[in-house]
Amino acid sequence: MGFFDTIFAPLEIKTILTIIEEAKTKFGRSTIFDQIADKLKRDVMADKSTWVRVYNDNPKLANNRVYKALLMDIDEELSTGRHHIYRGALGLSGGSLMSIADSILKEFKTTGYWTSQVVDEQSIILRGNIKGVG
Repeated sequence: MGFFDTIFAPLEIKTILTIIEEAKTKFGRSTIFDQIADKLKRDVMADKSTWVRVYNDNPKLANNRVYKALLMDIDEELSTGRHHIYRGALGLSGGSLMSIADSILKEFKTTGYWTSQVVDEQSIILRGNIKGVG
């Protein structure tokens, strides 16, 4: 993602990149989470048309849609087993990612993006994925 790519990106893309950058501090600091967020930024720049459409579908939901993408990437990262100290138990980096995932789920509940039931189901699924690897 080059400097000029960002400068000349559409306003929708700039907004999404800003949301991603703000999420890096909003949900808690973690080197792994920073890497996940930076990867999402590269993905956004590589597929601008899709993200412009995501934004334009409903600009009010842009934050939550970005957070959902981050949550999916966190789930994928935690499901690799690289952040476990032993089967089903997260190490420090995994624990911080799990804390960030919980913060995102709490945000979904607070904003009404997902119902409490959906948030609880997603939390159970995420924890189930963690128990299965390591």
